Amino acid sequence: MEGRTEGLEDDVIIELNVGGTPYTTSLSTLLSVPETYFAGRFSGNFWALERDAQGRFFIDRDGITFRYILNYLRTHKVIIPPDSIELRLQIAEEASYFGFSDLAKEMNDQADKVLRDSKRKINQSVTESPLKHGFNTPKPPKILRPSVSVPQRFYSPFSSIGSQSPAASQPETQQNVLGEVTFDFDNENF
Repeated sequence: MEGRTEGLEDDVIIELNVGGTPYTTSLSTLLSVPETYFAGRFSGNFWALERDAQGRFFIDRDGITFRYILNYLRTHKVIIPPDSIELRLQIAEEASYFGFSDLAKEMNDQADKVLRDSKRKINQSVTESPLKHGFNTPKPPKILRPSVSVPQRFYSPFSSIGSQSPAASQPETQQNVLGEVTFDFDNENF
């Protein structure tokens, strides 16, 4: 690495501004993976690179996601929450930009796996019976209606011509009552 840094020691402290987020690391960490953005940018005369007002090297990328890239440079591992598809895709995007093709592929593959597993869990929960999990299937609420008998009488329209109502004009007889029906409402039929 000696020729790439023009005589500088690898433990030089480098301050970065990545998308407005400050980071401090060593030159040896940035150069730990060859043939990446950092190997190209921080080898040779990197002192001429763009800097912010505080003198930090400026990189116009997502500052929050960059911490995963920097940790990958330090440990060659990425530790993220197990179900985070979005974060895996963000890391894959940044890894691809910085030249970590293996990391980008791994993050995309993991995102696909998490998505497949999530879909499988959803499909499984929809198709499984709740009784398998010890839950009782809820029954719809029962609407209680009082049991009532309502007699209805049907009168012959021909029993009294000219009257307003058969009941008002004449007493009930077998001739003017056609029939009687009783409607029973009980709770079991509803």
